[in-house]
Amino acid sequence: MSRTTTFPVELSEGKDNTILNADRQAFVCTHCGEAEAFPPMPMRVDAFVALTKAFIDRHDTCHLPPPTKALSLRQPWAWLMIHGPKDIENRPLRWKFRGRILVHAAAGMTRQEYYEAVRFAAERGVTVPPMAELARGGIIGEMTITGCYTAHPSPWFMGPYGYTTIGRKPLPYRPCKGMLGLFTPPPIDP
Repeated sequence: MSRTTTFPVELSEGKDNTILNADRQAFVCTHCGEAEAFPPMPMRVDAFVALTKAFIDRHDTCHLPPPTKALSLRQPWAWLMIHGPKDIENRPLRWKFRGRILVHAAAGMTRQEYYEAVRFAAERGVTVPPMAELARGGIIGEMTITGCYTAHPSPWFMGPYGYTTIGRKPLPYRPCKGMLGLFTPPPIDP
């Protein structure tokens, strides 16, 4: 008789949504259903803990309702936020909004903007894809805004207001017209 050994992992807001399934040899998110196979064993405990934490971080917001607001970022900043290490979004105005949002890659991007951002990223050890490879004019991912700061130790902080983010992850590209500030994107057609 097969026995499934699972270990719930407590996440933010007291929600349990990641299961370590020993029989399947996988991490499984109980909300979105994504499974990720364990790495080959044996493995150092600290390395396994780091992999577990990375899976949990990617699924820490799965239990929350889907985002209804979007924020448009010009490329390559949108790519750096979703695929790179950029953990803070700089804005000239302060908002009260906190929570999950969709990330929209603006349609516009000048060569000067691109190369300035590439230089800024390179100074932080990050290589940005070529202009032609950056998706524009649509939703490319999601993130959760957690706070607003006028000073922050992140190397990506430029101010005057920096919005800290977690749960940054790519989504399938969805064409969508952007707007300034937070906006409500059109619903997905079934």
